[in-house]
Amino acid sequence: MGKPVGLVMIRQTLGGRIYMNLMDRIRPEKRIYPRDLRFFWRGLHDACLVGTVEHPAQGRVPDVMAQVVARVRRLID
Repeated sequence: MGKPVGLVMIRQTLGGRIYMNLMDRIRPEKRIYPRDLRFFWRGLHDACLVGTVEHPAQGRVPDVMAQVVARVRRLID
């Protein structure tokens, strides 16, 4: 929509921190069932689509069609 977006991070409970730390040690870089929002938030941040509440970012949605065409052309060549 072209509007600045600031992501509000949630605060983990003590139980949540213990569980997440335990799972991170057992299965590093693996998603935790049923949903691990850390991967979603990291994806938004890495794509420069969001900022913080104090410093919201105005991201640009990538041209997906151009990316698909480029990948298909690489496969064909």
